[in-house]
Amino acid sequence: MLLTICIACCARPCVAEGALAIGLPSDVARHGVAIGWAVNYPNASEAQKKALQLCSGYEAAGPPARQACKIVDTFVKECLAIAMDSEAGTDGIGWSVKSSIDKARSEATAKCRATADPGRERLCKVESSCCDGKKC
Repeated sequence: MLLTICIACCARPCVAEGALAIGLPSDVARHGVAIGWAVNYPNASEAQKKALQLCSGYEAAGPPARQACKIVDTFVKECLAIAMDSEAGTDGIGWSVKSSIDKARSEATAKCRATADPGRERLCKVESSCCDGKKC
């Protein structure tokens, strides 16, 4: 699966609003996944706007993925993780927002394994993680 994650951080890490946007088309193996996330924004609205902008502008994913972008989570002073099978043409993808980075990584990996092609579950790896309220 071809995926590069778009991230936005504002200049003030003491402000802690975050959002995660995912564009998940019906055929992930063919069109990829678009992901955009934003942390450390002054309010949820700005974080959501930036996450959607990054997701819908993500050029490495196909148009169906970019057009499917929607906010899947907003958070305050929590951690997010995104795990995937990074080989092109595969389905494995998972994400999570939790109170700790370890919990987010664990759940994202489990979700990736649940969506991975048979025999590829072990290839799911956390590709990105960040905690809102901290510098990423």
